[in-house]
Order: sequence, then C-alpha cells, then structure tokens
Amino acid sequence: MSEYDEAIRIDPTYGMSFNNRGALWNRAGEPRKAVSEFNKAIGLDASNAMFYQNRGATWIKLNNPDMALADFSEAIRLAPGKSEGHQMLAIAWDKKGDLEKAIAENDEAIRLDPQNFQALQNRGAVWKKRKDLGKSMADYDAAIKIFPGFPMALLNRGYNFYELRDYDRAIADFDLALRRVPGFSDAHLARANALMMKGDHDRALVDYNEVIRLQPSNALAHLYRSGVWRKKGDTKRYNADRAEAFRLDPQLNPHGDSGWMKSPEEPR
Repeated sequence: MSEYDEAIRIDPTYGMSFNNRGALWNRAGEPRKAVSEFNKAIGLDASNAMFYQNRGATWIKLNNPDMALADFSEAIRLAPGKSEGHQMLAIAWDKKGDLEKAIAENDEAIRLDPQNFQALQNRGAVWKKRKDLGKSMADYDAAIKIFPGFPMALLNRGYNFYELRDYDRAIADFDLALRRVPGFSDAHLARANALMMKGDHDRALVDYNEVIRLQPSNALAHLYRSGVWRKKGDTKRYNADRAEAFRLDPQLNPHGDSGWMKSPEEPR
C-alpha cells in the first residue's frame, strides 16, 4: 500500500489514490477496508463513475446486492452507454434473485458491446437458473468464441454438458479450463464427477485428491471421494471421508435432510 499511502500524504484531496488503495484492499481479501477507501474517493469526487462501480463490486463481495444496485445505477447515470456498467448491474439483480432484470441488463451490456464475453457468460448462467439450457449453451458458446480460453465459460458449459449426460464433452471443457488455469479446483472437482459417471474411478480419484490438496476444507470433495473408496471396497477410507465431509459441513448429512448431496455415482 506504501505508494498510495505516500500519494495520499502528498495530496489528500486526490480521490484516485483512495480508489487505488481500495482496489488493493480487495485484492488482499479485505473488502470492508476497500469500501472505506471507496467512500473516501467518492467523498472527494462524487462525479467519478469508476469509484461507484468499484464500490458496487465490493458490495457484491460483501453479499449486499441492494447497496451494489445503488452504486451501479449511479455509475450508469454518471457514464451512460458503458457496457460494463450494465453487466455489473445484472450481477446485482442476479444476486437479488430477479432473473428477468438480470437478463435485461446483460442484454443491454451485449447490445452496447457485442464482444463483451463476460456479459455473455453471465447471461448464460442466468439462463441456466431459468432452466433454459439451450439459451445458456448458446451464450457460453458465444463467449468462448470471442475468448477461446475463458475459464468460467468453459467450466459452466461443461456443467451443462454434464447435466445433459454428455460426459465426454463435459470433460473436454474441464480439461480446457484447467489448461488455462492450472489448479482451478472447481474444474478438478467437476471433471472428477464426470469421470465417476463414466466409471473411470482411478482418474476421478486423482482429481478429488487434487481438490483436497488445494482446498483441504472442501466438504464436497471429501464426500464425493468417498464414492471412489466405496467402489474400491475401502471401507475405512470411505467412512473417514464421509465423516470429514460431515464435520466440515454438517448440512451434508446421510439422512436426506436439507443440504444433502449424493455422491456423483449414486442415483439422484
């Protein structure tokens, strides 16, 4: 933070220094400190749309979509015609659970910038929530066409293929996502589940192990890995993984209560 601290010491009326320090706090995983810095930036220059957009994105991190909606709306008012502002507003509506408004704002973001692959990916995720896999897949395809190595679009398209039981194409997308971002734990977990559905338990085990190495507290990885041990007849490890999953997340319990998710190879 030192360079921005020094810039603020030299000129405490320059809002951009506070904005930049807020961005650094976000990168450091301190969103509440980031909000404080963005507040100062806005206090010094309330006409800068970027400051509102950055604070809005931080409210999303803090799971406060109402505050995010207010900030993104103000950013759009101050700088109309910017695709990213509508893209971010769509995220806030999605967090609020208003999928219609989320789609409408993504539509506007894409109208303003047809190359906005992030808005396409985000709209694809909203269509998935609306149970429209066709439109969801079309948006992921479009995002990947613009940005062939887009990890989140590849991951989410892979999830769609998984839901369609097209496990080979799902695995291909997870492979591409992992090539782009080695150590992408969500892609490892997704690929492991697809491999389990294909009966390739040994390769699935490698991926589950990697998820647990990267995220030891990932309860689902322990729960799903227990399915491999069951297939291999290793009762001790099967019980150990299930016990660890339930310890890490008591919502994952073996009695079918809320939150329970079956291992991938078990009937749904």
